[in-house]
Amino acid sequence: TTSTTHFNSGNVISNNNIFDFYNSTSTSNGGTGLNVSSGNTDWSVTGNSFYQTATRTTYGAAAVVSAINISNTAGSNFTVTGNYVGGTAPLCAGTAYTINATTTVVFRGILISVGVTPVSNVTSNTVRNLSITTTSASTAQSAFSVQNGGLNVDGNTIGSQSATGDIVFSTSGTGAIFSAFLVGNGTTGQGVINITNNNVGGISVTGAGTISLRGISFQSSGIVASTQYTVSGNTIGGTVANSIQNSTNASILGIAGFSSQTTSTNSVANNVVRNMTTTGTSTSNTVIGILSQGSTGGIYSTTGNTVSNL
Repeated sequence: TTSTTHFNSGNVISNNNIFDFYNSTSTSNGGTGLNVSSGNTDWSVTGNSFYQTATRTTYGAAAVVSAINISNTAGSNFTVTGNYVGGTAPLCAGTAYTINATTTVVFRGILISVGVTPVSNVTSNTVRNLSITTTSASTAQSAFSVQNGGLNVDGNTIGSQSATGDIVFSTSGTGAIFSAFLVGNGTTGQGVINITNNNVGGISVTGAGTISLRGISFQSSGIVASTQYTVSGNTIGGTVANSIQNSTNASILGIAGFSSQTTSTNSVANNVVRNMTTTGTSTSNTVIGILSQGSTGGIYSTTGNTVSNL
């Protein structure tokens, strides 16, 4: 880990079935299918299937479950393409990949935290056919969690464009957030992050807690406040009514921009946001197609988008 010249590089993990990875006692790792950490760079992870053949119920408190976890901000040029997360069989087939926990387990399906240059590519992956129940109030619950780095996140599929309830998330925790894409929530540094041509739909959030539901959430603050985002060509919400729905007393946001950087323009362009529904009864039930506000300011160009059926 002393320098990039010593790192493992050029490794290829392709076309494997990786399943039933599970730890019932750890309070940090509840099971990770592929874990790439310090001392690694320039890996290719392609065409693999990650799934569970049985319902998992017992976890340590706050344990994180991930199919793919690539976390090394000193490494870069990672390729994560054509992988499948979900189901009880390869290619997200079978019944739902099910977590039914009475503890505060946190699900982060594909987690990426890498260096700025050369950019890493997270493309054409599928996360679907999931049923996640927890007691956690974590704001990091997500299908994709992209924390740090220079990244192209393109052409990925979360859930279904034609069915409701393909991904169901439920918690009794208050203040939880479930995001299809949670982007830029790291602290060590980021480059340009492009979130393009992704499809999100068929997500339902329920439970006794208050859970905000977000399609694409991107943010920056402090050391990473200079991050520039391009969010374009994405489809949030499928073709059916109630494609993305929240029955708890909290917000539902199609595309949520919390980036505060003022050195360059964040572009939110040519996206489609549709068929989102909230059924809660609280005054906290905010419904927003596209939010471009920054947390403490920020520059946005929001053009050519289509928002309908909210």
